[in-house]
Amino acid sequence: MVSRHWTGWIKHEEADNYEQYLAKHLLPELALIDDFAGIIIYKRMDNSAVEFLVVTNWLSMDAIKKFAGTNPSVAVVGEEAKKMMVRYDKEVRHYEIKTI
Repeated sequence: MVSRHWTGWIKHEEADNYEQYLAKHLLPELALIDDFAGIIIYKRMDNSAVEFLVVTNWLSMDAIKKFAGTNPSVAVVGEEAKKMMVRYDKEVRHYEIKTI
């Protein structure tokens, strides 16, 4: 299993809209992809922006490529979402999920 981590910093006044965007646009898109295993959103208030750490879990890198394309390290950020952001990671981080 693979965990995909991405961070975006959202304008304070857009934080609620961004949460709605994730719920109405991103999650339904991800749910259609075979081997998508879930999403967790972490939110942290900062002076300059609201930080969102988006963590998606997948059964394989091949499943991630169905969402991200042939270069899965490149962030997938919709144009509507970009308008709400102060800045965002251009690349994502992937972690193998291990249980002990």
